Amino acid sequence: MVKYPSDAHLRAADKFVELFSTDKRVESILLVGSCARGLATKDSCVDITVILDDMGDSLHFETDANDKCLRTPEFRELERTGKFSNLDLNITDGRFKPVKRGWTSGPDNFELEIGNTFVHSHLLYDRRGRFDALRADFLPYYDEKLRRTRYEDVKRYLFNNLEHIPLCAHRGLHFQCLERLRNASREYLQALFISRRIYPIAYDKWIKEQMVEMLGMHRAYSDMVSLFQIGDLESGELEEKAALLRIMAERDLAQ
Repeated sequence: MVKYPSDAHLRAADKFVELFSTDKRVESILLVGSCARGLATKDSCVDITVILDDMGDSLHFETDANDKCLRTPEFRELERTGKFSNLDLNITDGRFKPVKRGWTSGPDNFELEIGNTFVHSHLLYDRRGRFDALRADFLPYYDEKLRRTRYEDVKRYLFNNLEHIPLCAHRGLHFQCLERLRNASREYLQALFISRRIYPIAYDKWIKEQMVEMLGMHRAYSDMVSLFQIGDLESGELEEKAALLRIMAERDLAQ
């Protein structure tokens, strides 16, 4: 449910549509992020996603948008409203594809991009039904063969990170253990959402909302919280946390 935390946020969003809905490069304009979900505060950005038909124009469009917004009173007022309130602009063509990732990079953004564009967003402007046409490729979920492949791949990355933690701990690489645990926990979330054919919001915030309200996993959320209740980084705690996350993954991803 859309809810702007201030009149300045609303005026900035409306002004953006006024400025760019006549731009022939623009197919759709979306409100995304906290404002689109009714959870923003006065310190929140106005998060806007613009769908362009041709990403070859993206750099020029971004430059044009930044220049126009800098000269517009509505956006200057927005910046004065909260500590970090400003326009956060994302540009896409809405044709999302998985990208190659590394063993230590953490989860990719494929499901996040789809979800935040086509599910957790609010449409402000659309040209010729372009938004619905693009969304149809990903809803209710993307291709089943791809989903199964990604599910198995994500679990491989998850368990690879967990297997490295005892090895790193024995070498005294405790901060590397912490990074591996963080990445594994995010991959666990990614796999949970893929397994249930639900698009996530983020892997580093709104965790309680996603696990409890969207997935109905109260116990798993409690376990997730306990993963990061670490008293002594240089003790054997991180190995214990890795063992707990392995139990969580084997329990919740058994399909």
